[in-house]
Amino acid sequence: MEFIFEEDLTQLESENLIMSMYQEDNRTSTQQLHSFWKYCYEPKKNFDHLNQFEQSPVSSEQELEEFLIEAPLVHETWFIERSLDQAIIGMLVLDNDSFDDLPMIDLYIGLPYTRKGYASEAIELYFEYLKEHEIDTVYTSVLKENTPAIHFLTSLGYTKVNQVPEDLDDPSIDLYKRLL
Repeated sequence: MEFIFEEDLTQLESENLIMSMYQEDNRTSTQQLHSFWKYCYEPKKNFDHLNQFEQSPVSSEQELEEFLIEAPLVHETWFIERSLDQAIIGMLVLDNDSFDDLPMIDLYIGLPYTRKGYASEAIELYFEYLKEHEIDTVYTSVLKENTPAIHFLTSLGYTKVNQVPEDLDDPSIDLYKRLL
């Protein structure tokens, strides 16, 4: 099943956010990548926060760029920008190459921007986009010990999946789904 949409839409907007799709060899995307790394990922406090529950797959801006470039057909990546000041505050990724081809969403919000409603607004904006493309269910995985993330997911209407696909055979991870 393929979830990347072949169309010209590269930007989604809500009252407080602008979400822009990452595009390789695009100057704006390169600047957004740099801002995301600099303000949401790189500072030690942010990096420690991201690694609190799971080790980050990247440890440098170059590795992040390589990660995004190497898997364009696997990931659809959106930078999340705050409308007020055009600050890149996070990133949302739709993963097409995961557990039984389920549409998996990962969301990263920089520590200075957490607990301000941006994550909920970004997810809801993206859900509207997915509904327009006739996707009716989305999934995400979370470490069982990540209580803040579990609380956030349940507040958005996600429910825990009891029958987990075989390729998610990790006792430390739970799978959650939401009907759109």
